[in-house]
Amino acid sequence: MTTTWVIGASGLVGSAVLRAAARSGDRARGVVVPWARGPDEQVTALRSGVHRAADESGDGGWTVVWVAGAGVVGTQESVLAAEATVFSAFADELVRMGDHGPRALFVASSAGGVYAGSEAPPFTEDTPEVPLAPYGRHKLEIEAITADLVRRSGLPTMVGRLTNVYGPGQNLAKAQGLVSQLVKASLVRRPLSLYVPLDTTRDYVFADDCAKVVLRALALMSDRERTQEPVIKIIGSGRPVTIATLLDTLHRILKRRPPVVLGDSPSRRFQVRDLRMRSTRWTQLDSLVSATLPEGIASTVDDVGRRLRAQGPAALSASIRSG
Repeated sequence: MTTTWVIGASGLVGSAVLRAAARSGDRARGVVVPWARGPDEQVTALRSGVHRAADESGDGGWTVVWVAGAGVVGTQESVLAAEATVFSAFADELVRMGDHGPRALFVASSAGGVYAGSEAPPFTEDTPEVPLAPYGRHKLEIEAITADLVRRSGLPTMVGRLTNVYGPGQNLAKAQGLVSQLVKASLVRRPLSLYVPLDTTRDYVFADDCAKVVLRALALMSDRERTQEPVIKIIGSGRPVTIATLLDTLHRILKRRPPVVLGDSPSRRFQVRDLRMRSTRWTQLDSLVSATLPEGIASTVDDVGRRLRAQGPAALSASIRSG
């Protein structure tokens, strides 16, 4: 049996990949990158992780999912540059491993980041990439490092340009994940500032569906011959959703209106009105994205509520005060 090693296993997508593997009976292990430490320690942890993967995977071989990274829209360029340096060292290590390396690789990128300034939505894999924020340029740099890795090694690889992923496991302390932030604000009854119009349109994909696509893509690529170019694929629902629809859906689930106020943010200049997406590559994977928006939001409500209750009344009160 092939073992999938998930780098960034504690994050939203990484934890979903581990859950999906457990449900299907596949074997998956997590590799956590210590982003709070220095680059040298991060690179050491990655090198140790991939060599442990090679040693422990046995005759079935191993595959890798890269969904690591602490950067979000608005992250300083110096932080993003450090992450790119770490990823480049990881890519070099995979090349050096040669025949002892993985059978396939999945690298997560950001559809919203790379297409933020593109024209004429819905955007497809053939749409010219026009990032607006340093975060989007960072993702294209990660993609370029990945392409160089594939050319040097022949490793079958998919670069997944993820749309807005939401669901259980979102880091509530990070300023990202509108669905989870809306759910949290509703449960603690604390106003959340919105700094984009209510008709702002995005493609929201449930994390567990995204994970199913990742695992199926790896399984298919593991049987492919060596290649010189990565597969680029948009992974999303293909269903455009406005913020107004998010608010209405959450209202129907919780039986009360989400507490939102209109505000402003320095990151507002990076947020465009319409980011509809449509994948035209490896479309056989798209049927794996099946959760409806109400189903996904209800699951997110259950997860966030459970975590808030686990923190206890004192932590909940602090969450309400700190916002």
